[in-house]
Amino acid sequence: MGEKKNGLMLEQPILFEDRFLEKYVGNKLLTDPVTAIIELIANSWDAGATVVHIQWPEEKGDGLIITDNGCGLSENEFVTIWSTMAYDRTKTYGKYANDNGLPSKRLAFGRNGIGRFAGFCFADEYCISSTDKTGTGFNYVVKSKIGGKPLTLTKDNTTEHLPKSGMRIIMKNANAHGKATEEIRSEIGMRFFSDENFKIFIQNKLVTSEDIFQKNLSDATISIGENFVKIIVIDMVDTDRTLKHHGIAWKVNNRLVGEITWDGLSSNQFNVDGRRMESRRYSFIVIADFLDNYVLADWSGFAKTDPIVTDTLAGVYKFIWYKMIELTKDQREASFYRVKQSLNTQIQKMSPLKKEKWEQFIKDVQEKCPSLNEPELETLGAVLANLEVSQTKYELLYQLNELSADKLNDLSGLLQKYSVEYAKIVLDEIENRITLLKKLEQKLNAQKADEVHELQPLFERGLWIFGPEFESIEYTSNKGMTTVIQDIFGVKTKASTNRPDFVISTDSSISLYSCPSYDDSFEENGIGRLVIIELKAPGVKLNYDEIEQPKKYAIELFNKGLLQNKISKVTCFVIGQSIAQGLEGEGTARDGTIITRPMVYDLVIRKAKSRLFNLYDKLKQSPFMKEIDESYTKEIENARQSLF
Repeated sequence: MGEKKNGLMLEQPILFEDRFLEKYVGNKLLTDPVTAIIELIANSWDAGATVVHIQWPEEKGDGLIITDNGCGLSENEFVTIWSTMAYDRTKTYGKYANDNGLPSKRLAFGRNGIGRFAGFCFADEYCISSTDKTGTGFNYVVKSKIGGKPLTLTKDNTTEHLPKSGMRIIMKNANAHGKATEEIRSEIGMRFFSDENFKIFIQNKLVTSEDIFQKNLSDATISIGENFVKIIVIDMVDTDRTLKHHGIAWKVNNRLVGEITWDGLSSNQFNVDGRRMESRRYSFIVIADFLDNYVLADWSGFAKTDPIVTDTLAGVYKFIWYKMIELTKDQREASFYRVKQSLNTQIQKMSPLKKEKWEQFIKDVQEKCPSLNEPELETLGAVLANLEVSQTKYELLYQLNELSADKLNDLSGLLQKYSVEYAKIVLDEIENRITLLKKLEQKLNAQKADEVHELQPLFERGLWIFGPEFESIEYTSNKGMTTVIQDIFGVKTKASTNRPDFVISTDSSISLYSCPSYDDSFEENGIGRLVIIELKAPGVKLNYDEIEQPKKYAIELFNKGLLQNKISKVTCFVIGQSIAQGLEGEGTARDGTIITRPMVYDLVIRKAKSRLFNLYDKLKQSPFMKEIDESYTKEIENARQSLF
């Protein structure tokens, strides 16, 4: 608390920890010399400077000096700006740089005033010397982390460092962070060489395009009718904090036409969003000297009514668009892979045809809508995956399975709703399910406990075996409930750490698959259906205790609040070699919310085959099956012979 004097509470000073400045302006500005020097140059740009001189430290103990010919600041302006946290430059000066006699307006870099802290990347203190338009000058020493404050200003009454006009910043004994002069020249050249009204000298030598490292440059020449355009591509590898000096720069007779922006691509329906990382990494310099007669008088753009201009713009923007697609290929592929991995559960439920179409759609979206970020792309991919699975194949499969023999008229009407493409999708899925049944039979015929454990992953893709009500894409492995069962019943084994999606005990394996329940507002409000599958090892007979065990799991999940009364329905499948006499058939418990279905392996497979080929026979009755290529049905017909 603050002190008291004469009974009055004194004001308590605000204190700042050493890490405040880093949190406030970001670590990169204080540790990355490229980011910091660009910010300091940006201050000169905003001051309307046309020339900036930089003395870069090359030896230990050298200073870093930046001098510009901008408009400078008065002492009152300097103190106000440097002592105001979150200073809003736009509010005071607008969005443009100070005029200072410039031939044309330039957009300012600064907005929130953090550039003043860039000097602390090179030293804990620096000297600011400024001379304004009236010829009045001043010196201040700016220090950081003194007396619990992020920065302090101390006036220096000497005049030895004052520039004739503009501003000078001096950092003694500067830390160059290992950056050589040539590297800094390249980094600055990539960002500023294209504007002839803003010249930067380092060690008294003008920075030009010749200073840019070749690894950061490439070029191409394209023809527009009888004319040729040279396009230089600059790749900065790392992305900048802002978009300034990124985009497309048009140059005619070595003079910049208009501003450097991505607006041309956007206005020509090539979607480039400045917020994207690649927009702050790449720049394109377009050299089109043959357009000299079509430049507007103020050099703000081109007279776009002439065909030679419109053709050139269209050709250049198309080239740059495809170049951006090529340059960002690796990034898109990495993003696509991550999205695909995240949606793997939904994608695995698709037919090969739908997988292919899903992948192509996502790749097309990446190219045509680059402004979509990865989370948005994943959301779009998830919606498409759910639509592909639930609204085509699974909907048709479910309805076909539900039809009984006395509803052939309904079958005819149903099949009219679906196209040949949907029929192909279902045929693909039938073939996938035949493959799954073959694998199940192979595992069962092996008669080994380990093989039975390996059945669980197959059943995860084969819930349809138990009936059409389990066709839904929403059934997914519930690892949370699996963990609870492991903890409750102590059935963990070392193998369960390799397969956390089901529980392995000495004589069986248990897996749980759930789908959500929704309230009247279509909000998820819990587990709607839970399927428990317990597979017994070969030779195990299903007696009362074996059949009742999954029911106990379900009751415990209700007791722990993981399932909700009146909302959750549980079906327990217990599958073994045989069933004790008198225990066949379906059993219920807990007001009918838990249903137990003991089954033998042989019957499971036979029912699955019967259901699968019954579905296939129904599909064959559709009129459009005549349009289906024989290759879609040949494999199925052969498999039918081999499975029975």
